[in-house]
Amino acid sequence: MTVTVAEALQLPVLSSAIVVAGKDRLGNAIRWAHVSELLDIAYLLSGGELLLTTGLTLAISKDVQLHYLRELAEKGVAGVAIELGRSFQEIPHPMIDLANELHLPLIALTREVRFVEVTEEIHSLIIRRQYAALRRAEQVGKKLAAVTMDEQGIPGILRALSEVIRASVLYLPRRQGEDAASYPTHLAQDQALVQALQQQSQVGAALPARPRAVAIRVREEALRVLLAPVHVGPEHWAELVAIESLAKLREPDSAILHQATVTLAYEVLRQKGIEETRRGLKTELFDHIASGSFSSASDEEICRRADYLGVDLRDKWMAVGVFHCQGLSALAAAPDQGETQMRDLKRGIEEHLKACFNSAGLSAMTSVRGESVRALFADNTREQLLAKLQILVAGLHDDVARGYPGMDLVAGIGRAVNRLGNVWPSYQEAEFTAAICKRCAAASPEPFFDSLGIYRLFFNSREPEELARFVHDELGPLLDCKDATALLDTLRTVLDCNLNMVRAANLLGLGRQGLYCRLNRIARLLRTDLRNPEKQNSIRVALRAKVFLDSSQSVQRTPANSRHRAS
Repeated sequence: MTVTVAEALQLPVLSSAIVVAGKDRLGNAIRWAHVSELLDIAYLLSGGELLLTTGLTLAISKDVQLHYLRELAEKGVAGVAIELGRSFQEIPHPMIDLANELHLPLIALTREVRFVEVTEEIHSLIIRRQYAALRRAEQVGKKLAAVTMDEQGIPGILRALSEVIRASVLYLPRRQGEDAASYPTHLAQDQALVQALQQQSQVGAALPARPRAVAIRVREEALRVLLAPVHVGPEHWAELVAIESLAKLREPDSAILHQATVTLAYEVLRQKGIEETRRGLKTELFDHIASGSFSSASDEEICRRADYLGVDLRDKWMAVGVFHCQGLSALAAAPDQGETQMRDLKRGIEEHLKACFNSAGLSAMTSVRGESVRALFADNTREQLLAKLQILVAGLHDDVARGYPGMDLVAGIGRAVNRLGNVWPSYQEAEFTAAICKRCAAASPEPFFDSLGIYRLFFNSREPEELARFVHDELGPLLDCKDATALLDTLRTVLDCNLNMVRAANLLGLGRQGLYCRLNRIARLLRTDLRNPEKQNSIRVALRAKVFLDSSQSVQRTPANSRHRAS
């Protein structure tokens, strides 16, 4: 704990001291006591000193006296004590007036004092206080370490710290998506308080990494808070805040707060390690289930592993969802930060999607691979699972757009199955569905394999070469054109509109005359009559087959007879 000016004046060696100005700042903390007769001593000080002087050089003029006080006040000294008798019989009134204006404690020593005894007494008191604070911090450190070993987490650490310093405390992460915590617990839900503290945290980001006291107002109430930065490695991870009303706060020992920040940093690292391990185990288990490379006898072992990770797969209906995140690089504020920033971004998206799943009432085991989030959904009945997936899909795009503007999410969901051995086909169906939806863009079907229509026939095609020949026979002349994309898009849109030219022109952004010119060119290239119903059907299939062939290149297929499938 610190020694204040008021406490120093209670020492017997300063019994002759009289405070003549700055009485409202007797609570200033004394960092050290210093003796000097230099007029320009201020540049040698660091702030927080109690300056002792006989005033020998101050008798030169009034201007010198006032300039002397201004420099010391600017430097932040705790107070100035002038011994009377040598230069002054009393402190000059202009000095008293200025000291009051500057809120600088000005002390008159009414009889001769041995300055060496004053500095010894003050320094001894400071050292005793610091030693006691270190001992107390050591004891608190042991207590906080015990809380950590008992795995009480950040809430337990805050509760123990609050009991020691007798003040409310709050843990305020600087990262978005990280939850605040407090003791008492209701403070973390006080949005006005949290917002005021976040503003102070931003202001202090560029300041030295040590506790600092600030005053804030929340709903017209004046509060004094002490903010201590929590560093995890080189990163300013969070703020530890001690809170109390101005009338009640006794400033906690900075050594204790420092000890608490170290404990909190250790707890953050411990939790990150646990979470990292759980992520790895989930990815490993997901890969194992999705591969289908296990026997039905190992189903129970897989269920036990899932139980450990908080996922119940026993007697459940399951479906796999794949969510491709397009445009991640554009979201990275500083791509030069490399893998760490991208990893954090992917995990943030994963947590956002999990929140969307929870809102739809879905239980899911998730993992991240590449730029995709994969999810294994489970529910008691097929009907419940499909109903919740429909709820999810209905609002998913808007939810993600609000959380991550600029990112395009392409989803695919495989069929529901009720055996672990059938999860791997659901996974491949989900990947295939996402690839088809990505290729179809604006004309994309619902992101369910069951909704793909004719594309489902292509999924199990055993002769992709024959399918490619069919596409070339039907569309070959268009594929060789420089403007093939525009012509194919026009043909697909017109056929999807059942030859409704007004609607097709509006969708394509063309005038009717321009549309007819483009269709005449297509008919000439294909050497066919687009009004022929049989030809329309062939072209429709060919257009969809081309989408499939383009999409299948990005989907790694596994032959059905090379994996275990439960009967």
